[in-house]
Amino acid sequence: MRLHFFNSIFNKNEFEDFIIKYNPEDTEAEEQTLYKNIYDSYCGFLVIKPIPFTIFGRTCLKTYNKNKTTRKNNKEIKQFRFYPTNREYKASVFGIEFKVNTVAYQEQDNQVFVCATTSIWVAFQCTSKSFDHIIPTPYDITLIAKGGKTPNKEGLTNNEIMKAISEQGLHPIILKFKTVSEAKAVLYAYLKCGIPVILGGPILKQKDSYTEDKEHQHAITALGYDMVDREIPPYSYKSNSENKKKTQEKTQLFLVSSFIEQVYVHDDQIGTFVRMKFDKEISKNEQVEFVDIPWGKFDKNFKNQKSRFIITLALIPLYHKIRIPFNKILKIINEFNSIAFAEKEKKLVWDIYLTTICEFKNKLRLDNSFEEKELKIKLITSNLPRFIWVADAYEKYDIEGNTNPNFSFYFDATDMENSDVFLFAIHNNIDDYINRQYYIYSMRSEDREKSSFQTRQIFAYYLGDISDNPLNIREEIQSYYRKKAIEKLPPG
Repeated sequence: MRLHFFNSIFNKNEFEDFIIKYNPEDTEAEEQTLYKNIYDSYCGFLVIKPIPFTIFGRTCLKTYNKNKTTRKNNKEIKQFRFYPTNREYKASVFGIEFKVNTVAYQEQDNQVFVCATTSIWVAFQCTSKSFDHIIPTPYDITLIAKGGKTPNKEGLTNNEIMKAISEQGLHPIILKFKTVSEAKAVLYAYLKCGIPVILGGPILKQKDSYTEDKEHQHAITALGYDMVDREIPPYSYKSNSENKKKTQEKTQLFLVSSFIEQVYVHDDQIGTFVRMKFDKEISKNEQVEFVDIPWGKFDKNFKNQKSRFIITLALIPLYHKIRIPFNKILKIINEFNSIAFAEKEKKLVWDIYLTTICEFKNKLRLDNSFEEKELKIKLITSNLPRFIWVADAYEKYDIEGNTNPNFSFYFDATDMENSDVFLFAIHNNIDDYINRQYYIYSMRSEDREKSSFQTRQIFAYYLGDISDNPLNIREEIQSYYRKKAIEKLPPG
């Protein structure tokens, strides 16, 4: 049985008229206004399975509204929600095709598949669109992961999860977070490209200490996030220092990802787009946790108590040619930022994320604020890698998207780690390019030379020292900016 949901009120007669008379091509008839309101109020569907327990099957429901304003301590707080992994689903109701943008969900059955299988199935809903592969059923996922064995009541190991993902031609990577800053940065970088992240770990009562409790190991799939407009802390990480009192290292790097307040996940024990709130930034046990989870409402073992989820691993299903990880780009930007700009101007806010060449070119094409038409045409018509890492730098960042980056760095996400991954830089205007070039020229050469090979390529870009690059676009863009900069110089 399939249930359909609407968020408007109508009676039986009105709905019957809607079924018979609704015509989306007729925009003039007055009665069509009512029918369009019914059509637009569609919220999705839910399949009820004909079994005694775990009855919720494939479910596609509309997400929360994108923006929300609340008040705390007499202060207005703006909250912005982002669902970059959403895709379009279609449903036919009495011959009328409805559409809903969401990510499909279903509940585990505790027999053939449990939480790990469900989290993989949810992730495949997103990657099938991005990376063009089929979506196997939960039964088939279990069958592949277990090497042909079913049923599966005990769940999947990390290796079995990776096996099920690899079978679809994807390359799964496993990460472990030691700070909230790191978790937010990684989740944001991949989610913004529409790539889901499977999170695994134990669920504990709010006040219980962490133990390797296999009974409450769980898996969920991160699909979105919300951001709150507030002062953000600098990015922090855990060093490998032997001095345990000084393992929490802070940088001078400010990231857009630090605006994240909550992550939206599909949890097959709670529901769709469950809000997961991060615990405090600094953790004594090098743990990143979601807190205040209402698991007590769904599991009698928690006796209506709120619980917490400790992220012991993050598994990201990637296209096999995405070879450069986020941490590599973060290291380059952190090094460049600390050497070139940290002490010479007000803080920059960096937006680091993965994107596709199609998304990059379409965004550039529609950007009316980009002043250089000749350069825009050159970039749009150039051959570039299918996947690109972007690092946008803002002197003033606006969550609502009302500001443009002062400049942006682009990196080849499909190259090898030890290669020259830097592609080129784009500036919002020539004056900004001149300012950045001046900063680079004013640096001591020994400061530039002590940086890593990849970071030195960025410095070389501004200094006019271009190494051999298979993509001539870097040299063309550099020549373009230098020519425009010379034209800006006063006569004589």
